[in-house]
Amino acid sequence: MKILHVANFSLLKKDAVFYSMDKKISNGLIRNGHLVCDFSYRDISKVYRVFGFKKIGINKMIKSLFASINNIQPDLILLGHTELIDGEVLSLIRKKYPNIKIAMWWVDWLKNLSSIKSKIKYIDVLFTTTGIKDFPEINFENKDLKISYLPNMCDSSIEVYKAFEEEDFDRELFFAGRLDKERESFITNLKNSLKDIKFDIFGNTKETVLLGNKFLETIFKSKISLNLSRDHETSLYSSDRLIQLMANGSMVISKNIPDIEILFNKDEIVFFNDEKECLKKISYYINNDEERKEIAKNGWQKAHNSYNSTRVTKFMIETIFQETYSEEYEWKNLIISGDK
Repeated sequence: MKILHVANFSLLKKDAVFYSMDKKISNGLIRNGHLVCDFSYRDISKVYRVFGFKKIGINKMIKSLFASINNIQPDLILLGHTELIDGEVLSLIRKKYPNIKIAMWWVDWLKNLSSIKSKIKYIDVLFTTTGIKDFPEINFENKDLKISYLPNMCDSSIEVYKAFEEEDFDRELFFAGRLDKERESFITNLKNSLKDIKFDIFGNTKETVLLGNKFLETIFKSKISLNLSRDHETSLYSSDRLIQLMANGSMVISKNIPDIEILFNKDEIVFFNDEKECLKKISYYINNDEERKEIAKNGWQKAHNSYNSTRVTKFMIETIFQETYSEEYEWKNLIISGDK
């Protein structure tokens, strides 16, 4: 079928984030046999600005969106975060093209739902990487709406490294992320306690942000990678960093995530509950290479076998078009509907 994928492809960033979810979803849909036309809404809006006026750029971007819909006549409009496109725009699309399916995916922390709420009335399916049992209450104005869990995905053409096969590492421990209020104390204490190992922290300052293939290479050259999201109380929530680490073959140690056993078992990733346990397990696996390699390899295999973009986007299409599931997706029952 024909799909118009409206997302932030960051074309103006010169492929600095080519490993983003936007690209992986398009890759997976294409591998499943669909025509996918990428509409990079932010880039188009920026290009169309006049004298720096954002509103002019947004209005022209929306006109371009309607032109693309008219030219392609898609079966599905798939939206990414699309904060510049509101419910009023989707209402017009619904009126003009009533037979087109509209779905949306969301991979961020569910603390600011303004972009979702404005569109919820007009979409058929909302995919979220947060477990649905902790999804904030919303007004189901659209009784046909489905909200489905969506695992963060990897892509074999993007996550190409196997750190578990590497012997010459640049560091024992890797962490990427901002040291915001949810993480600063934990990371600082960890750094102070692990003075005897090479522990590199990236992304807290502009100078240490990793972009492009440098980001993936850095994971590859790291024995152990730490996954620490801002929220470890919400069902199945983690940033997409978790799958990026695993799919490049680094052994991942992560603070425990509610219901994560649906996706991974203890032979594929190492979990901890507090700082003391984290330190103990890091020290153990740094000094037990064969066990570390085995866990890293198992995690890499699970990521590429179960959460690759081809398989996950097949699930998305089957959910949107209410097809019988072609296989036993581990997360297939994590769906709620507006009619229940």
